[in-house]
Amino acid sequence: MKNKKKVVIVVLLALSVITIIFGVWFLMPRTFLKHVDSKDVKKIEIFSGSTGDKFVVEDEEEIEYIVKNIQSTTMKREKLSVGYVGFSFSLKFKNENDDTISSFILNGESTIRKDPFFYEAKNGELCFGYISELHDKVRKEENITEKVEITLQPPNKTILLKEEQKTEILSLLDKIQDLKEVQENFSNGQSVFVKLIETDGKEYEICILGSYILMDDIWYEADAAVCEEINKFANDLLKQQEIEE
Repeated sequence: MKNKKKVVIVVLLALSVITIIFGVWFLMPRTFLKHVDSKDVKKIEIFSGSTGDKFVVEDEEEIEYIVKNIQSTTMKREKLSVGYVGFSFSLKFKNENDDTISSFILNGESTIRKDPFFYEAKNGELCFGYISELHDKVRKEENITEKVEITLQPPNKTILLKEEQKTEILSLLDKIQDLKEVQENFSNGQSVFVKLIETDGKEYEICILGSYILMDDIWYEADAAVCEEINKFANDLLKQQEIEE
């Protein structure tokens, strides 16, 4: 009996030690790209999860700015990233041999995703806005998205967006992040269909219904505020079109 008690005590002590060690490790701050010299980074491959665009940053000053910004921001583990799909920008830092030095996902001004965790900034802001500007610049230069159409159902009306309207909706779509797949189908309410037509003829369509988004026949739960903003933008365009008609 005494031996059993000793075993139980030892097990409990071991679990307590493991819990304490894990807790200390979990709360320890982390700096991404800590030991990376920006001069060793020859390019940054960036993929936009909201538009499907891939572009490469090779300018030395732009690389230095991104690397130093990330190095100057202390991050802390926030929560598990398991089960979440969708992202804003996926970054891969490459050396002169095209080897990946580091890679992670930038999900906003204060969020990095490096599976299996999300990390939140403890100080300062990440260069999310800067990368978004580079993305917009590439889009403008390469004219990746040639046309954007929005269809509202009801009333089943389609609007072909003007250039400034196209820029605005693409900016709103960039806000979509941290999507969570749901095993349901939705049909009640007004649907906003956004169709992106690229210069090579490829078409991509996203459906926004309430706080849910349909992409590639899969429903995701998204930020309700962002979805509401897109819905308002689409309905404002419809009202404007009806006035002009």
